[in-house]
Amino acid sequence: MALSTVCLQLLTMTAVMTATGAKPNVLMIAIDDLRPLFGEAFNVTEVKTPNMDKFVELGTVMQHSYVQIAVCGPSRSSILTGRRPDTTHSMTPGSWCWSNRGQFLTLPHYFKSNGYVTAGSGKIFHPDACAKSGQPHSVGDDPNAWSLPYFPEPECVQWGSVPCPRSKYWNGTMGDSWMVSPLDDDQLTDGQLAAHAVKRLANFSQQGIGSGEKPFFMAVGFHKPHLPHIAPKKYFDMYDVDQISLPPNPNVPSKMPRGAWYNSAEMQSYVDAHKQFAAENFTEVHPITDSDKRMHRRAYFASTSYVDAQVGRVMDALASTGFDKNTIVVLWSDHGWHLGDTNSWGKCTNFEAATRNTLMWRVPGGQNKGKSGRLVEMLDLYPTLIELTGLPSLDTCTGHDQPPTVNCLQGESYASEFMPDDVTDTARGKEPKKYAFSQWLYVGPVLPPIASNGSGRPEDIDLENPAAPDLIHVGYTVRSQDGYRFTEYLPYNQTTFTADWSRPGLARELYDYNIDSHETTNQAYNPSYASTESQLHKVLMAQFDYIS
Repeated sequence: MALSTVCLQLLTMTAVMTATGAKPNVLMIAIDDLRPLFGEAFNVTEVKTPNMDKFVELGTVMQHSYVQIAVCGPSRSSILTGRRPDTTHSMTPGSWCWSNRGQFLTLPHYFKSNGYVTAGSGKIFHPDACAKSGQPHSVGDDPNAWSLPYFPEPECVQWGSVPCPRSKYWNGTMGDSWMVSPLDDDQLTDGQLAAHAVKRLANFSQQGIGSGEKPFFMAVGFHKPHLPHIAPKKYFDMYDVDQISLPPNPNVPSKMPRGAWYNSAEMQSYVDAHKQFAAENFTEVHPITDSDKRMHRRAYFASTSYVDAQVGRVMDALASTGFDKNTIVVLWSDHGWHLGDTNSWGKCTNFEAATRNTLMWRVPGGQNKGKSGRLVEMLDLYPTLIELTGLPSLDTCTGHDQPPTVNCLQGESYASEFMPDDVTDTARGKEPKKYAFSQWLYVGPVLPPIASNGSGRPEDIDLENPAAPDLIHVGYTVRSQDGYRFTEYLPYNQTTFTADWSRPGLARELYDYNIDSHETTNQAYNPSYASTESQLHKVLMAQFDYIS
């Protein structure tokens, strides 16, 4: 297909979306810690999500979307700037601000600068991560991004068993990790955010925003199912704790590198979970009890059903105002969440449970595919929205890095995914991605597994002195379209934000999802996988070796 024909079809689809030829609106829904482990959308009907499941019928659910780092603030910094963590310098606690390195052109700021009325509420950027730089959550964490006053979380009533941290009554205690709340939906934070979003859409309709020359970009950020897992009683009543499933891979993978295990530190910070996850009850080789697993999984599932109900309220309001006919909807989470998988609870790893995230689209006038197996990175969301709305494109960043003074993006648009079948990436001169990249930082060395029967570690690594124990190490990981994940651990310089590729990787992991979908066995150093490991090592170096 000629490129001119492709461009014509892209323009035609944009016109169909709006019927009048005006720019389409954008509704962006961000959900915290929502693992793609629910409903018909991801073939896990145990977890009840009737509202998000509607994206299967009316939109496209991406089955293989990956974040670039599996923790809230840094992941959101990457998504909303279109840059990788090594570029944003947003990775470790205390450095979660998206503008650590300078004022990148963020996604909502871009839409505002191109004539959109931008409005935000709840958790879009990580709240108050940029407060020290004069960009507090009360003004949306990026004051340049919003046309209308930002709506931060109202003073919530309950956070676990104690008042919420944003309350003047909070005493610094985290409280319990979960609770069956006696409160109604709208007495909790996400219910209040949903109610505000419904009211805002009605106001837009009355004010003529969202049609004609005033398109809107509206962002709504929900908190659940982030810890603490608190939801009204009716959502807990959906689940019989005795019937809750157990994780299919409750143990760490065999031959997993030493030092790579995540000890579920976030869970340990809560009063009730502190004892369950204390060292005498929970270690790398000793998971918590099955009854405790079911209890925590039930609470997470209930919180997921609660936030699903809030999504439904917003989507119903979109339809009742008629905005569903000319509004692109994208719903995403900032990462996944371990639910006892590989003996971890939380995010903060390079495993599939943490790096794979929820991503759903509804593109009026576009082709809705139900479920898409295309591999995408969350970096790609920014350029995809630009192309779908027909706004001026931003350049692709050249080389490995560009400072914030250069308005460029490190992701690639996959807008063709929503075009007619004959509008393919091949026709447009490019192929879909074969690889998705993520990373995580570790304190101290990550060592190969202890050799067993002469195998399990390379002989050329000095286990006695692999590196100074207080060094920071990075785990770079690549997920391939053909079903492999390869992770390599290297010393990391937090001043230059680069890894030292001059020495052999301290440890490696290789998982073959074609035969081991739950990551039970590390195949690194297995001679049968030598060619796959060598190939993916080269792929990682090509992406992350910024010095050679």
